[in-house]
Amino acid sequence: MHIHLIEDKDKQAVDALYFCSDFHHHEFLSQKDNEKEYGSYQGWNGCHELEFDDYCSYCNKKIKGVNDEQS
Repeated sequence: MHIHLIEDKDKQAVDALYFCSDFHHHEFLSQKDNEKEYGSYQGWNGCHELEFDDYCSYCNKKIKGVNDEQS
């Protein structure tokens, strides 16, 4: 899982977007005004685990968390 950190004017992380791949991270930021709204690509930030299930901000594919029940 890849993470895009959203920072405030003081460069403090205030939120995050999750992606199933680095490619989707790039694609998401290249669409519409996403880069203006969420900031520019910050480099490869992958190989993370989530505690609970979440969804890719680009394709909405489920990203499995480590503590969610097995289905």
